[in-house]
Amino acid sequence: MSHSSETTVEPQFPLLSLNEQADLVEKHGTDTLLFCPNPWALRHIFINQDTGEVVRARCNRWDCLYCGPRKVDQWRQLVKAAEPTLFITLTKAGKTVEEASKALTVFMRYLRRGSKGKGPNHVGAREAYPIEYFAVLERHSDFEENGFHWHLLVKGVDFIPHEVLKEAWRSARHGEAYIVDVQAIPSPISLVMSPSTL
Repeated sequence: MSHSSETTVEPQFPLLSLNEQADLVEKHGTDTLLFCPNPWALRHIFINQDTGEVVRARCNRWDCLYCGPRKVDQWRQLVKAAEPTLFITLTKAGKTVEEASKALTVFMRYLRRGSKGKGPNHVGAREAYPIEYFAVLERHSDFEENGFHWHLLVKGVDFIPHEVLKEAWRSARHGEAYIVDVQAIPSPISLVMSPSTL
């Protein structure tokens, strides 16, 4: 004996009408979760010529409540895919972007090229480290005293002696700075990134 009974189940939470949803978004100010509120972005769209897909434009600013979190997520995924092995901080990089950039270039050249040393005994020989890096320049909280500092994600080696990094940074900064912090990055990567660290 089979019973066939049709029962209608009322949804526990009925779906609101589009107007009611829009009113709630406006009331609670959650519109920035749905689209970029930048005036330029609101006026522009991108159309994929092959598929016809339409995508809203974005301002792509870190301080945008819509774009900022998406940029953080995008960078987090890129960093994870790069699989860095070391996180290095270089202090007192300089008071201008140009000065800090030059110091970083010299620092990387020092590490990547190494040195054969001098004479037949190779006095002062240094190992070369075949590294790739991603660097972010950040203003120190006490800028007048310390200027900028660098945060680097490094791949290509699992270890660089602290003394080597310290001497490379001292050389790059002409003796003005030598404080370097280096940490191994666990695998899988578990970096916490925010707009201030990117």
